[in-house]
Amino acid sequence: MMYKERSSSNYLFFRFPSQYLLILIPFILGITGYFFETKSTDATNANVSSIIIENQYESISTFLSLSKLMFAIICAFFITYRWTVINKDGSYGYFLTQGVNRDKFFIRSAGVFYLTGILGIILGIFTLNYMGGMHLSMSTLFKIVLLTLSSTLLIISISVLLGEVLSLPELSSFIVILTFGLINNIDERENSFLFKVLRSEQLFTSNSILVPFVLSFGLGLILIIFAFFFHKKQEVEL
Repeated sequence: MMYKERSSSNYLFFRFPSQYLLILIPFILGITGYFFETKSTDATNANVSSIIIENQYESISTFLSLSKLMFAIICAFFITYRWTVINKDGSYGYFLTQGVNRDKFFIRSAGVFYLTGILGIILGIFTLNYMGGMHLSMSTLFKIVLLTLSSTLLIISISVLLGEVLSLPELSSFIVILTFGLINNIDERENSFLFKVLRSEQLFTSNSILVPFVLSFGLGLILIIFAFFFHKKQEVEL
């Protein structure tokens, strides 16, 4: 039903290795986190498991910060940079002349980026939990998954929006990296509201994640809607 949009989106965005990097880098971070967690300690093998369990929340928190930052860096190049370029170099315009629907193209491309990002980060979490010897409860895993949904949407929406708004691909990519570099340094004690909105994934140990989830997901949804309307009005080189 969306054959033209799928073909054009795959050609412009999802050629090797972009889609695989979006999945594999967070996953590799999970494996690496497990490796250093177990190999960097001088404890005996009998005590390694208890040490991992004792520090599991800190390990998950570190992984979420690293994977989010790395995912944002990847998005800066494979989404923002590329999205800016296709509006200017005529490649996207060519597909529009072949009958590709703008709305469907946007929804399909942004949706695949979103699902790909979620898959990579969640894969890393489950790698740490089940292969790394952790014992996170199902409720904690559920909270992590939900907060990953919101934080990933925020990354995708900012990446796409800047790709639509700015005309210089290098500048748009730099701003994405700078933005999430600054976000990664927000301290909960200094600004709890911004922390809930922009670093919601770090609150997985809270009794209730409703407020950070709604704030973060809501902001991501608003930004992706803005990006959608900019996309509809965007002048594209044919």
